[in-house]
Order: sequence, then structure tokens, then C-alpha cells
Amino acid sequence: MGHLVEVTLVCFRCRMLYWSEVGYPPMSSGEGT
Repeated sequence: MGHLVEVTLVCFRCRMLYWSEVGYPPMSSGEGT
């Protein structure tokens, strides 16, 4: 299960970078605030 957590964290970081690039806020309320 540890690998799944790693993938999730990587995806989260990738999404954060994507949001920073395009300027879109996180879709989940309360996240990244």
C-alpha cells in the first residue's frame, strides 16, 4: 500500500505544479489553502 501512497503524493505535487502554472485553484475545498 506504501507504493500507492507514494503515487498519490507524486500526483498531488504534479497537480500543485500544474495549478501554479495555469493559475487554477485546487478543486477540493480546503486543500492547498
